[in-house]
Amino acid sequence: MRGHAGVLWFSNETPDRFGQGGQRRQYFQIAALVADGHPVHVLSWTGPQDDSSIRRLCPVTRIDRFARNPVRRAAAVIGALLLAAARPWDCVVIAHAESWPFGRLLGRCARRPVLVDLHNVNSHWLSTAGDSVGASAARRTERSILRGADAVTVCADRERGFLEQSGDASRVIVLPHGVAPDEWTTPPVRPTATIKMFGNWGWPPNQAGLEWFLSVVWPLVRAEAPEAIVEVAGTVPPGLCWPEGSRAMGRVPRLDEFCSDAAAIAVPVKAGVGAPLKFAEALASGIPVVATSEAAHGSASFGATVTDEPGEWVRALVNCLNHDPELRAQALRARSQVLTKCSWAEASRPLRDWVAACAGPAGRAVVRHDDPVA
Repeated sequence: MRGHAGVLWFSNETPDRFGQGGQRRQYFQIAALVADGHPVHVLSWTGPQDDSSIRRLCPVTRIDRFARNPVRRAAAVIGALLLAAARPWDCVVIAHAESWPFGRLLGRCARRPVLVDLHNVNSHWLSTAGDSVGASAARRTERSILRGADAVTVCADRERGFLEQSGDASRVIVLPHGVAPDEWTTPPVRPTATIKMFGNWGWPPNQAGLEWFLSVVWPLVRAEAPEAIVEVAGTVPPGLCWPEGSRAMGRVPRLDEFCSDAAAIAVPVKAGVGAPLKFAEALASGIPVVATSEAAHGSASFGATVTDEPGEWVRALVNCLNHDPELRAQALRARSQVLTKCSWAEASRPLRDWVAACAGPAGRAVVRHDDPVA
């Protein structure tokens, strides 16, 4: 490592260890940079999102762009731009395409290299969802980012391929998701006849997967194993139909403890975008995992059952409910590999290397930020 680089980090959502997927991704990436000795300062908009976990790692400035008083609102925005211009930052990191319009201004004020972590390529997902207007707008933003940023990161190889349709992807780096080993310290115990699931089920790809599982897969599983139960942790949308043997558990304090007595972890994601964090976390549980191809995309399967066929889902889950010893042993091996090879520290290495290369005067060359407004 060349030295310690001062990092200005901007996001339209607040990094949070206990938040949703994108917030958690940012939190652990920042934690990896701080562990390397890089001072990080986070900028995000004011709002209801909790900043207490990220404040334990680094300074945080919330920008009150929603202030009713226009003078106060303007002062908050100008103050953020002055912060970018006044401090000797070595680089600027912008999380999400939605953060680009203001993040680009921060980069120009800082006059330092800018990395944009897109996470996912929204234009492709919106196009496949039939939203041509939204896809066109997302593609314009992605093209602007490819022209204006010094580096761009996405969460999986497939996303990089999608981004090539919007422009020159030569500076695009794959920055995968990881797991937090300290959140998966509880090992599996004697399994019960319970299938477990967790996630933010209000996110459309997750909700579609949950509805598919409950309406198509679960009745077939119950026909084979009437004693089986499925427990669903996390936020669920109202109005879902819960068939017999299924129940919503709400948010749970610790996922490792919640999952520890499961016969299997089910990860159904339909028409997804990017690579879900929860697949790698399911593998970290040490419990056999059954997932759709969209759920497993962007991660090594480590022996998990990955299929989109309802019949294969049923067979796999029934085998798990029968406590197949080979499946249990394979899941324990997967847990060991994931906790070792897929920690956030390892997953964040491309970002860590890029930031380290920006340290000091030699790393501060500005090569972009001249893109016109998209």
